[in-house]
Amino acid sequence: MAPTGNHTNQQIVDLIVIQAKEWFKKGLETKVKDGFFNKGDDGLFHIGKLLHMVQDSYSLSHVYRDSNNRIIQFQGYEDQDADKHGTPDKDDGAKGVQDAFVASTWILSSYKQAKSYTDLKPEVFLPVLEKYLRTEVYVLAPNRGKVKAGGSLDAYKKK
Repeated sequence: MAPTGNHTNQQIVDLIVIQAKEWFKKGLETKVKDGFFNKGDDGLFHIGKLLHMVQDSYSLSHVYRDSNNRIIQFQGYEDQDADKHGTPDKDDGAKGVQDAFVASTWILSSYKQAKSYTDLKPEVFLPVLEKYLRTEVYVLAPNRGKVKAGGSLDAYKKK
């Protein structure tokens, strides 16, 4: 979703990619410890945040996409009715569910593979993640990059 403020769709993609890379890196840097908070985590908490962000991008109340799955508009939560916002997430047959599944599988597989290379720095894997996000998940429809993000589809607007 578009954060509060004056951002274009392209700026939102750029912010998302920066955040995704930070979470992926934190996940890779997290080691299983005997301490209470990290036992069994192995960085998956951070990867879970990344998965949530990617999965939400396929929800109609978050992002409006064209028939080719390119982003037309990032929507703004402040413009939406809170009760209507979760409606598209209740339909497991909704448009985008399969795409969210594929993207999630790619991220988890990449994370597993990256985590297995204990001798390589996390930064080695970040360009691959960025390329995937920019070319597969957060592809903007033509002429939509400079459009101001925010607003809402009518189905989710406040009354």
